[in-house]
Amino acid sequence: MSLSRLLGTASFRLAATYLVMFSASVALLGAVVYFSVGYEIVRQLDDRLIEETAKLTSYFKKNGLTRLAEHISARQAPSSTTGWKTAAAGSGRAACRRRTRPMGNITQAGRPR
Repeated sequence: MSLSRLLGTASFRLAATYLVMFSASVALLGAVVYFSVGYEIVRQLDDRLIEETAKLTSYFKKNGLTRLAEHISARQAPSSTTGWKTAAAGSGRAACRRRTRPMGNITQAGRPR
């Protein structure tokens, strides 16, 4: 069967039509998911920024600029005082490893001084 006869058959045209429609629907679905997830991430980030801004503004009004600066510095410091910190492992689970320096009044061995 020659190529020109194959392209003219009803079964080939039906398969080609199905392929085009399926590809278009997959592309449309992919675009909808991509933009929906992107919108949701931006919305959550905006909500978090608004919330954090309100909390920091409230803290500033109650305690002043110096205490706000101390509060922000304390938040940026590592929060764990146990001597352990987590790192993402290749499997997606949290893996623990020891800190290289003591934190607060806890030694590297995890015992109080």
